[in-house]
Amino acid sequence: MDMAVAVAAVAFFVLSLYSSASVDAAFTPPCPPGFVAFGNSLTDTGNLLHLFPPLAASGNPPYGRTFFNQPTGRYCDGRLLVDFVAASFGYPFLHPYFDSIGADFRHGVDFAVAGSSANLTISSPFTLPVQVDEFVLFKQTALRTENLSSSAASQLPDDSFFEDALYIVGEIGENDLRDAILKLNLSIPEVERTIVPQVVATIVQNAKRLYAEGARNLLFVGILAQGCSPYTLTVFGTNDPDELDSLGCLKSFNDLVQVFNSQLYSAVQQVKQQLSDAAIVFADYYNASLAIFSNPSKYNFNPNLKLDACCGIGGKYNYDSQRPCGFAAVNVCSDPSIYINWDGVHFTDAFYGAIAKLFLSGQFLDPPINLITTCSLLPTN
Repeated sequence: MDMAVAVAAVAFFVLSLYSSASVDAAFTPPCPPGFVAFGNSLTDTGNLLHLFPPLAASGNPPYGRTFFNQPTGRYCDGRLLVDFVAASFGYPFLHPYFDSIGADFRHGVDFAVAGSSANLTISSPFTLPVQVDEFVLFKQTALRTENLSSSAASQLPDDSFFEDALYIVGEIGENDLRDAILKLNLSIPEVERTIVPQVVATIVQNAKRLYAEGARNLLFVGILAQGCSPYTLTVFGTNDPDELDSLGCLKSFNDLVQVFNSQLYSAVQQVKQQLSDAAIVFADYYNASLAIFSNPSKYNFNPNLKLDACCGIGGKYNYDSQRPCGFAAVNVCSDPSIYINWDGVHFTDAFYGAIAKLFLSGQFLDPPINLITTCSLLPTN
């Protein structure tokens, strides 16, 4: 997995930064005309499925069953965070860049690919720099429509979109951490010392590439509390109760995630100073997700199932990496809405909906901006 934004996402609406008294009046309005998303499986609305169909379990039932009633390439039973965010603005769901059939890109495009890392190409070649490369090509095509049919050109964003859109950078980086431990055999201290700074530097470098391409509204998304996922608890966990925190989550992995998020946040503050004419927001996905894990009942999740997968089989957390969701004879729960986790690695439609409400109301955003009221958003449901 590696998750959004989608992302990512999502918290995304840094643009309200514009309403601050310190912001120059020349800034664009606070409510974006659409979104451009980068990241991994938490933000991928179908790119992996269209790139490598045999590798994408998200193309098999029961993926998509809750909202779409069929698989769509999303690693979820329904919508992702970026879907809830787009819908709240009244825009279509972000179309995956690598599926051009019937694509409507006027309000945005999704470049996230499941399995992607910021740096490492162990699990996927579609690193963040490659995703930004694809964006540059997309922008060039959109701005030079003379060789396109009128119908194709009408489905592309106009020139002003590329400056006014909100660019969602992440959620990405968790696959770098996992692969460094599992495939490069690095210890967690080694990952903190070497991989984390490299990943943060790559994220910042590519955000600056987007800025050079005209982006002026950037949302950086941290990594959520992955130490609470069935995958992490099963693959990285032990039988030592001292390895778990009061919620039952794996302390060592959540500590690593916090180190990453802290360094990313600090880097984002520096970027704000360097790109003073850009509106930049940081979405604290870690503490937003931890709020749900800490009090699942408040968000209508079953507290007895907060660490279990809805779609899975076997083990303490209903997860077996050798028999993942989408395989024959793997069970799926009757009501995904009471689960936080969908398939052991990814999360449920209900979880992403809860996160969207937190972010859109300005909670866990820096700076905190209530986009629901600022942009008169539609309710998320």
